Amino acid sequence: MPYIDPVAFDSNVLTYFLEGNNGQYSLGANDRIAAQRIAAVRLYMHGQLPPFIVRTVRAEALRISNPVRLEEHERFINCQFGECPTDVLQEASITLRVAELLLHHSKGESDCLVLAEVEECGIPVLVTWDHVFRMHLARHARIRLETPVECWETVGISPGTLPVRWPSADHPLAKETWWRW
Repeated sequence: MPYIDPVAFDSNVLTYFLEGNNGQYSLGANDRIAAQRIAAVRLYMHGQLPPFIVRTVRAEALRISNPVRLEEHERFINCQFGECPTDVLQEASITLRVAELLLHHSKGESDCLVLAEVEECGIPVLVTWDHVFRMHLARHARIRLETPVECWETVGISPGTLPVRWPSADHPLAKETWWRW
């Protein structure tokens, strides 16, 4: 089985995954991000490690005003995703790195924080669909910034490969075929 490098999801990709996972998502002809949603679910299902969520992504998710969506995000972050706790030295390093990154993305402090936290945790890939984030910071990142589709294509899993994680028989994805590879 091919090995997938550990990845971190930004808050948008986390939401794409959750939309696919909860069974309420169905492929629509005009869904311009359908391929990104499918790739996010596949990355989760096929990864030897679940994707990581860093502190700033958690904080962004916890600001969701819809109580049902908030609960879903919080439940998955707390149980199904890896996290990267940081110590005082790492916090200082993150602060310095954010200052460097802000030189290239002055209106994106949150993006800079996410990138610095993922770099500090040693995760080699941050999965994001945010075009402005990637445009401003990809050249300055110490890790790869990839869309869900780019990341999925990079891992090179052969079609028909069974995922590491599989939905139970009563899970909404068990009857869906769109996410299977």
